[in-house]
Amino acid sequence: MAPKRKLPSGDDGNLGMPKTIVFGRSRHHLNDINLLKQNKMVIAGRAPGSEVVPKSKDNEIVIFCNLLYAVLRFELDPVIIDILHLYDIYLHLLTPNALVHLSVYMWICKTTKIKPSAAGFASAHKVHLQPKYLLEESANGVVEKKSHFGCLNFMYRIGVVSRVAAYCNKWPIDWHQHWLYHEVESEEDGEVNHLVTDKIEALHQDYKVDLPPCLEGDDFIWMLRLFARKYSTCDIIEEYCKLGVWPVRRGWRIPDSCWTDAEGSIPCPDWSKCFKITKEHINPVKIEEHGHFILSAESPSEYEDA
Repeated sequence: MAPKRKLPSGDDGNLGMPKTIVFGRSRHHLNDINLLKQNKMVIAGRAPGSEVVPKSKDNEIVIFCNLLYAVLRFELDPVIIDILHLYDIYLHLLTPNALVHLSVYMWICKTTKIKPSAAGFASAHKVHLQPKYLLEESANGVVEKKSHFGCLNFMYRIGVVSRVAAYCNKWPIDWHQHWLYHEVESEEDGEVNHLVTDKIEALHQDYKVDLPPCLEGDDFIWMLRLFARKYSTCDIIEEYCKLGVWPVRRGWRIPDSCWTDAEGSIPCPDWSKCFKITKEHINPVKIEEHGHFILSAESPSEYEDA
């Protein structure tokens, strides 16, 4: 299966176009999985082998390797699972840029004393379909089809003040061909993890979620407005890369003893006390390279007045 040109923004193409859930043979093999484990990017990954349509085992999910490069880490924070469950979305449906939105949300919330929640996320975000068209071989030759995986992103709702949207548009053209399985834990009550699905299905007609306003959603939208006056999206990403934090991962938090008394509209943790990091541990060049890999280099528009 080969990637096909993208249609102009907002064009969903021919409504009668055939759809596909055929991922094609993964280019990620056992050696690649072992390397991901060595780099602590996965906990329990498995190579797909010769499968072209994922067939996961119990408690396994399907992910793309580039989601890991966009700082997906396991086990996931329960709030991230709740967000995906609220929208009825699985990880194999997401683009790498969707992880940027999830990570920025968790980072801003946890570093400014806002309680992260699925309702709070939905107050500020909506799902955006980014159609992807592939060429698939068939008995009648090569057919163009609309993929039903790796095509959902998040974007801010109308009226939410933020920096100019910043996304990486240079992920490798074949990123969707590097997929693998990853085992996840069951829910606390013993039920199957909400990230797990027993089969790959076609996309829904829409992923619209409308909830009543909530306090944590209002708090996040206000804090995002304040952040937009001082920081670009890349600044935020470089911040958690510098500290070695994976925002969507379970377990990290700012302890009560690590908040400073500095005055200002944005709460300020004591980073060195919280994360045991000093200037000697920081390599600005590597941090900037990591941030640019996730998001691409900043554009001048990111620094326009918000």
